Amino acid sequence: MQRDTDRRMLEQIEQQVDLASSRVLEIGCGRGRVTARLAARAAGLVALDPVQSALRVVGDRLPGQALVAARGEMLPFAPACFDVVVFTLSLHHHRDAASALSEAARVLVPGGRVLVIEPDESGLLERVFAQLVDEGSAVAAAQRAVARCPLRLAYDAGFNGCWRFDDHADLIGAVFDHYALPEDPATVARIDALLGPECRARPILLEDRMRLQMLQPG
Repeated sequence: MQRDTDRRMLEQIEQQVDLASSRVLEIGCGRGRVTARLAARAAGLVALDPVQSALRVVGDRLPGQALVAARGEMLPFAPACFDVVVFTLSLHHHRDAASALSEAARVLVPGGRVLVIEPDESGLLERVFAQLVDEGSAVAAAQRAVARCPLRLAYDAGFNGCWRFDDHADLIGAVFDHYALPEDPATVARIDALLGPECRARPILLEDRMRLQMLQPG
C-alpha cells in the first residue's frame, strides 16, 4: 500500500502558513504520519497525542522531538505560545471538539492561525473505512464546533489524496490494519459490494478526500 495523503496535507498547510517562521503545535499526531514532515519545516514543533503508545512510535522515529501526552480539551501550555495550531485529522476524535478549539485559540499568539484538517466522508476511501468504523456523526459534530468557534473562518476548501493498493488482498489487509481490527468476512463483502468491479483491479486506487479550514482571531 502507498499513499500520498501525508504529502498532500503538508502542501495544503504550507499554502496557508509560513512554517519556517512558526512555532507549531500539532494536536492528534498519532503515529507521526505528518509530524516528521512538519518537524523538517517548522521553526519549532510540539506534537501532542493522548495515546502513549503512539507517542513512543513517534519518539522512535524522531529522537529529540518534543512530544506531549495530553488531550486537546486541556492543553498543558501557557496562553499565546504557538503561531500555528494544526489538527491533523483529529478534531472529530475529541470528546468535546468545541473545547479543543477553545483551547487552541487560548494558546495561539495574536495573529496566529488554527488549521483543521478533517476527512470528507464523501471520499471513496472514507466510504470504505466507514464499513468498519463509521465516523460520520463525529465528523459532523466537529464541523458544528468549527461553525460555533469564536475564531473567524478565513479559509475552507477540499483537497484530495490517493491510496494505492497492489490488489484486493493488500486493500483488505491495510483497511483492517488501519483500525487494528481482525478481518471479518461480512465487512469484506460490504467493501467488495461498494467497490464493485474495481475491487478486482491491479492496482486499486482510492481517492482520499479531505477538508482544510483555517481559523483566525478577529
